[in-house]
Amino acid sequence: MASTSRKCYAPNYPNEPDWGECEDLLFHKTVSTVDQFTTEYSSANCCFLGYWCDPEHGVVELSLDTVESANKTAVKEQNKKLQSDTRRYVEWGSKKSWETALFSGQQSITPYPDHIGDFRFSAYSTIEFKTWYDFGDIFFRELDESHEDFYLHENEAGERHLNYAESHAVLIFWHVFQKLIDTKALDLLVSDQEFRLGYQCKNWPLLVVNRIINLDF
Repeated sequence: MASTSRKCYAPNYPNEPDWGECEDLLFHKTVSTVDQFTTEYSSANCCFLGYWCDPEHGVVELSLDTVESANKTAVKEQNKKLQSDTRRYVEWGSKKSWETALFSGQQSITPYPDHIGDFRFSAYSTIEFKTWYDFGDIFFRELDESHEDFYLHENEAGERHLNYAESHAVLIFWHVFQKLIDTKALDLLVSDQEFRLGYQCKNWPLLVVNRIINLDF
């Protein structure tokens, strides 16, 4: 299935990857990986398919999680948050409690891991995009850093993130997820009442993009 979303990928820089072709590649690689996984682990009760990506190095990892693994991780994270909240609200005393309550209240408990690395089948498949790596390498070596839209601000470790490449990776993920749903490519994988699709760029938070609600359960 050829990409129908190429108008989203109008090039802005020299030697830019063909993002539409990258979308097609990721879709087909995902379909073949799902076929392989359902053959290898036919009894797995999956609830999440996610991508982890490092656009600067042209790497996308496809990971899958099961209901049992997600529940175990959720309980572990819930206990960790409870212990942390206990320290904030009880052990630290009244003054520090109110100072930290708002921050603590913004940290929700989710029924899935915070990081794709905690999935039961983390990095089950790796897809490499050499054009991403080449593009980023050229940009770092040859182009002036005045291209502010290409860079995200440096973090405390001095690491620079490729805002432009990451943004295009997110576009690709969104379109691929839609195609996977529209073509019913995940039907054999969706064995739970609620199945999630999401992504994580490097050390950014894991984001849920789609939920497939199976009303047959």
